[in-house]
Amino acid sequence: MRSLASVLPATPVRRLVYTSSTRVYGRDDGSWVEEDTPPEPRDEKGRILLQSERIALAAFTPSFPRRDPDVARVSSRADRSVTVLRLGGIHGPGREAEPRIVAQAGTTRDDGNVYVNLIHRDDIVETVRRLLRMPYHGVLNLTDGHPVLRRVWYDRMLAMRNLPAIDWTDRDAPVRGKRVSNMRARKLLGLDFRTPVP
Repeated sequence: MRSLASVLPATPVRRLVYTSSTRVYGRDDGSWVEEDTPPEPRDEKGRILLQSERIALAAFTPSFPRRDPDVARVSSRADRSVTVLRLGGIHGPGREAEPRIVAQAGTTRDDGNVYVNLIHRDDIVETVRRLLRMPYHGVLNLTDGHPVLRRVWYDRMLAMRNLPAIDWTDRDAPVRGKRVSNMRARKLLGLDFRTPVP
């Protein structure tokens, strides 16, 4: 990213959309996070993603005033913009979760009380398409807005197929993970995102 960022200002490129991950938040207490939540990556991959986000955002200085440096602004007059999309877990064609879930039927797991935040592949594509027409400089969370406990999601998928349930050994354990708000992206883009959980 550093090499790309160093040459971008000298190119005719006007829009950069960088795909990152909600992993940068690092929360593991079941709380809600949004774009203004301070990122606290818990692992090396999260730290690298956050560093890349910062390099990408610094590559272009937006040509519109920003009253608060921590809050991104939208402007149809922006010459250049960088949007960082913090993606949830991707599902959809080529990223089907169903075979992985079906393979877990009748097994024992200890990670059911963890929130999962998902986004459909086609929603990512549509978001990027809209951002190319509507410059936005800053960070957007991209999830379906319906965080779900892993055990709830898996259990529903298995029940719909009349398959044996998973024995979740952490059913009474404290909830972990994070719930990612997509409110800013929904307001900005006017999109309703797909959810894989019926």
